[in-house]
Amino acid sequence: MKKTILILGIICLLVSISINPTIAIFNSSDDTTPPTTSYSLDPSIPNGENGWYKSVAIIIYAYDSESGVSHIQVSFNGGSWQTQPGDIAVFIIDSDGHFLVRYTAVDNAGNQAPIKNFTVDIDGTNPIVNFEYECIGQGPTNGWLMEFTATATDYASGIERVEFYLGNVIQESFNESGGIYKWSFEYHVDIKVNVTVIVYDIAGNKEFATIEEIKNIRISNQQSINLFLLRFLNNFPLLHRLLDIWRHVLL
Repeated sequence: MKKTILILGIICLLVSISINPTIAIFNSSDDTTPPTTSYSLDPSIPNGENGWYKSVAIIIYAYDSESGVSHIQVSFNGGSWQTQPGDIAVFIIDSDGHFLVRYTAVDNAGNQAPIKNFTVDIDGTNPIVNFEYECIGQGPTNGWLMEFTATATDYASGIERVEFYLGNVIQESFNESGGIYKWSFEYHVDIKVNVTVIVYDIAGNKEFATIEEIKNIRISNQQSINLFLLRFLNNFPLLHRLLDIWRHVLL
C-alpha cells in the first residue's frame, strides 16, 4: 500500500512539472551573463548655459533576466565606488566641476557588467566679485575722474562677461575669461548715481555689486593740490601756457 502511494506521488509531481515548468527551481550558478546597464540625467537637458548643469540627478539602470540585479556601483573622478542595492540607483553630485562618471552593476550570481562612463559639467555657484573705486585725477570738464575696479572669480565654469552700469544703463561690457576689470567716468558732486557691476559665469550664474553713492573721494593730499592747481590754471589759459613753456625749458 505504501509503495503504491509513493508511486502515485511521483507521478503527480512529474505531471505537475510538465503542466507548469516554472515550478522548477533556478540555480544562480547557471547564470553566467552579466547585467545590462544604462543611465539618464534629470533634467535631461542642461539647466545652465553652454552645456553646463546648475544641478543634476544621475540615474543608473541595471537589468538581469536570470538571477536578478544585486547592486549598482558608481565612481566620480576616479574616487571610491559608491554602492546602492537594487536595479535602479540615484546619485546627486553636490559640488561644482567637471565629472567623469563611471558605473557598473553586479547580479546575484556575482557577474559584473562592463564598466561604462560619461562626463557631466556642473556649476551651480554664483561668481565672486569685489567692487571698489578711487579718484585717479581730474576729468576733461573739471569733474573727478573716478575709476571703478571689479575683481571677478569663478572656480567652476569660469567668467563669461562683466558689465558696468551707470544707473540702469549699461556703460561697458567685457567678454574676457576673468581677472580685473576697470571702467571710469567723470563724476560731479552735484549728481547722484548708482554704479553697478554684474558678473556672469559661463554656466549662466551671475553676481552683482552696487556702489549706491560716491561719498568719499579717496585722493591723496598731493592729488588734491594738483587738482586745485589744474582747475585754477584752466581759468587762466595764458598762465597755463607760460608754465608749460617753462616746464619744457627746464626739461
